[in-house]
Amino acid sequence: MATWGPEPFASDAGQDLLDRLAGSTDDERLAVLREILGGVSRIGERGFDWFEQDVVDAAALVALSVPGGMEQLADIGHGAEAAVVIGGVDIGLRTQALVGLELMLQPGNDWHDTWIDGDEDCEGARTAHAIAAVLRSSSVLPG
Repeated sequence: MATWGPEPFASDAGQDLLDRLAGSTDDERLAVLREILGGVSRIGERGFDWFEQDVVDAAALVALSVPGGMEQLADIGHGAEAAVVIGGVDIGLRTQALVGLELMLQPGNDWHDTWIDGDEDCEGARTAHAIAAVLRSSSVLPG
């Protein structure tokens, strides 16, 4: 993939994640998404295979999987259709996705410091906020 950017799936790793999930069952997809989103605090640890961009990609997949998410996020959904989890995206997973994404929107992590770094109106910030809005509106989330 020649295009790199802050948007979900705009990296080789993002495309690899889509390819991996596209060939999986819904249960296998859910397990991978839970592993990524549940491991946000482990990013950077030796032996943990996921990174900040993976969190953004996973949160986008969860948002694309909720009812109406694909329509609301059509601009970022390109290529994600085969990897989207159609069912089983419960409140716990949506909450994990939102919490992980909000952490990526905070200074001090590689994704934020590379793609936002003080420019809250940049494409990365706008895309992440759109994903967060879908996750928030898909159900009543705590907090």
